[in-house]
Amino acid sequence: MKGISILWIAFFHFFGTWQNGRYPSALGDDYFAKYLAGCASEGVLESGVCLAQAGLAGIAQLGFHAVGVFIVLSGFGLAYSVAKTGDAPSGWLAWYRSRVLRLFPMYWAAHLLYLVSPFQARPEPIDYRFWLSFLGDRVVPIDMIPFYFN
Repeated sequence: MKGISILWIAFFHFFGTWQNGRYPSALGDDYFAKYLAGCASEGVLESGVCLAQAGLAGIAQLGFHAVGVFIVLSGFGLAYSVAKTGDAPSGWLAWYRSRVLRLFPMYWAAHLLYLVSPFQARPEPIDYRFWLSFLGDRVVPIDMIPFYFN
């Protein structure tokens, strides 16, 4: 499920950049009516296809919910791991060190992938906040905390 969440998040970012405002917001009023208004459907079959496309586009637009799913599942996984093994055999410091050594390379790779990805929209310039995040700081600047709660 965590893997599906990650794929859904990645597809959400790709889809958001690809669709570039072509489709109405799935969270807006009368989503299906607005989507159908943009379709050139002449018959029942075409209307059905258009509704199916609207459903898939709506699901793609709701991919930001997968972040919460991923975090909850990660919490369950960590709790299960600790409950299964009890106290860390080589101490908690070693446990944290092994987690950092296992997770930070992927975290850095995600930042570098962001830099080179042609599918990522960058409405703001890359500045010092990117480098703080790259180093693991998810608190500074204080006005960015709502984006980093997860």
